[in-house]
Amino acid sequence: MNDKRPHTTRSRNRSATLAGIAAITVIAGTALTTTAFAAEPASLPAASAPSTASASASAPMPSALVGKETPISVDRGDFVLRGALLEPPNFDGRWVALLIAGSGPTDRDGNSPGFKTDTLRLVAEGLARAGIASVRYDKRGIGESANLLLSEEKLRFTDFSDDAAAWVDWIHRGGRFHRVAVIGHSEGSALGMLVAQTKPVDAFVSLEGPADDLVTTLERQLKRQLEPVPPVWAQTQKVLASLKRGETTSEVPQFAGLQGLFRASVQPYLISAGRVVPVAEIAKLKIPVAIVQGGNDIQVLPEEGQRLKQALPDAQLRVFTGMNHALKDGKKGDLMAYREPVLTEGVVDFVAGFLKAASK
Repeated sequence: MNDKRPHTTRSRNRSATLAGIAAITVIAGTALTTTAFAAEPASLPAASAPSTASASASAPMPSALVGKETPISVDRGDFVLRGALLEPPNFDGRWVALLIAGSGPTDRDGNSPGFKTDTLRLVAEGLARAGIASVRYDKRGIGESANLLLSEEKLRFTDFSDDAAAWVDWIHRGGRFHRVAVIGHSEGSALGMLVAQTKPVDAFVSLEGPADDLVTTLERQLKRQLEPVPPVWAQTQKVLASLKRGETTSEVPQFAGLQGLFRASVQPYLISAGRVVPVAEIAKLKIPVAIVQGGNDIQVLPEEGQRLKQALPDAQLRVFTGMNHALKDGKKGDLMAYREPVLTEGVVDFVAGFLKAASK
């Protein structure tokens, strides 16, 4: 059927869609896109310093600290990763959980520049109330782990799993903790799977973890946004196909959001991330595994939790119907709900109960 709308109306709708492309990296960046720290010192503050926009009235309010929090660090050679150990009152040393953040420039609390959710801080505090210690850290290039010597062109997906593995080594060196759990949120789930295969880990928890590799996930996310503009979507598909083949490309659509997302310096990282398929990696784990999935997650779809469970039938799967990607209740697609100051009721209780059962 021919589109008989006035030409001006079609043009207006098309322009509105293209204008929205500039927001793709913001929306996807809170979930599954690549890191955005800068190789150029002049642009580092814009990439790594939290934006004042995050300090809005709707942002999570600071909650009362539970237990004792101690600054900690891991020397990675060219740079230092910094984080925090949160120990609950009267801690018996039984469980400590390493919390791994999702993609993008994400700090120890689960926040990205301009987008404050405090998801990981809230998880850590909930675990502390249940008597479980936790380690969380600023990813390389953000917060107190920012470093001008980092080069985006040289970054690979496994660099982040190596960072997480270094934290597991730090935990074991202290000799204070009886059991170590790895808890990964979003892309941090895939990273955690790699760590749990190579380091002495006693349990693994996936929080809103994808079933597909990063490039495939990006393809799904971008399709939803770009299909209304067929020429742009066709160009984007060519870029994604090139990355899947392990090849870089200069033929990126000429729109700000896509130019930033597929910039030349980050394509090698995307290629490396495309080689890590969570449904394959989780099947390799020989330890207790729990999968937490939200029914209102638009970035990691509910069926992905089911697919992870199918790949490892012994894993425990818990679906929280009203939960979004930030582990908070909210209507599907409502990004403001990410800023709610509390997590979905029962989500941390489930994780804590799983860990305690795994120690028996």
